[in-house]
Amino acid sequence: MPTGDSFSGAGASTVVQVRTAPTAWLAAAGAVATIGLIVAVVAFVVLDSGPVAVVAWILGGPVAIGLLALFTYRDTQARASAFYTEPLWVSSVTRVVLAISCIAVLISAWNIADWIGRL
Repeated sequence: MPTGDSFSGAGASTVVQVRTAPTAWLAAAGAVATIGLIVAVVAFVVLDSGPVAVVAWILGGPVAIGLLALFTYRDTQARASAFYTEPLWVSSVTRVVLAISCIAVLISAWNIADWIGRL
């Protein structure tokens, strides 16, 4: 008959790891979306350049949205852990990054359409 109690562990102790939102991916998406917006505005207002608008569209669209998708994927993985904490500002910043990306795509798409129409 065992003499020890059932709570005195024969196994190793486990370390509890608190996971949080992967804000580096969100920051990268925000930075690329902002650069795409700046390039789109410069291409539209200053340069009136279609090829530069294409670069802005790529940055503000597929690249920024791809990074935002990676953030969402990694955040979902973190939420699946036992202990997860999210900063209060993450959901607001996610919406702002998405809005910046949409504005960058719209401005650059307008410029691309104008450029193609003049060819």
